[in-house]
Amino acid sequence: MTSYSHWKGTKYALGGDSKKGIDCSALTRQVYREVYKKELPRVSAQQVKSGKRVANKNLEPGDILFFKTNGGKTNHTTVYVGNTLFINASSSKGVVMSSLKSPYWNKSYKYGVRVKKS
Repeated sequence: MTSYSHWKGTKYALGGDSKKGIDCSALTRQVYREVYKKELPRVSAQQVKSGKRVANKNLEPGDILFFKTNGGKTNHTTVYVGNTLFINASSSKGVVMSSLKSPYWNKSYKYGVRVKKS
């Protein structure tokens, strides 16, 4: 949550990686740096390969969630914080807390990945 409060409200910027603007995979990467002192790949297609898939019922804080938001490929990544909530760099709202219970996110959710944190 400390990492979320640091990034909350930052506007979305495709390719962005700073408080001036950030995209989803950069946010996931920054959260992992701040919370776990772990480097993740820069892009979501590589982040998905950074861990093992976990069943929805076994999601834990720190798992990376992947979504298919615009057609064919899995292209959006977020960090799960628990109780259906995740830190999200939304293209329309910037960095916000979102929920898997939201119809939009529930429909586009694909799977979670657990990255070894130590």
